[in-house]
Amino acid sequence: MSKIYYFDYNFKGIGKLILYSKQKKLVKITFNNLDNNLNYLNNLIKEETDLLRGVKSSIDQYLKGDIKSFDIKIDFISGTEFQKFVWNGLSKIPYGTTISYKEFAQLLNIPNGHRAVANANSKNPLPIILPCHRVINFNGGLGGYLGGVDIKEQLLNLEKMAIGSTLRQ
Repeated sequence: MSKIYYFDYNFKGIGKLILYSKQKKLVKITFNNLDNNLNYLNNLIKEETDLLRGVKSSIDQYLKGDIKSFDIKIDFISGTEFQKFVWNGLSKIPYGTTISYKEFAQLLNIPNGHRAVANANSKNPLPIILPCHRVINFNGGLGGYLGGVDIKEQLLNLEKMAIGSTLRQ
């Protein structure tokens, strides 16, 4: 099994993120705590690699509103084929916009699959990079978020401000 490198960083406004890489690809982001998935803990090495340093820089630029998308090589080290399909679909949601789980399911050509899509979305291993925060409830409520609803709201407001709009209520 390949080694997985990780390093934790503090980001203004959202707190601590732990970034994980494997073979020069980003594989996971967690909020606040190490992922305790026992499948790879024995191969986990705390080391700030060039890739992780670059991802940190990109997230910093995103949080400042300087970039609107990420050009980072990624790899899914877990997840079903359906989950990976949903996660890849997140990049279709434009910066500064929100979409309901139902609309997202329709975008993915799964018209009655909003619950399955929401479930897959909740397991997104690369929040921020794959913008699951842009998916909200049909009634306009924010729904949940891995890093907490406060961070989801901050990310949405950051994007809305960058394009000169405000979060819909």
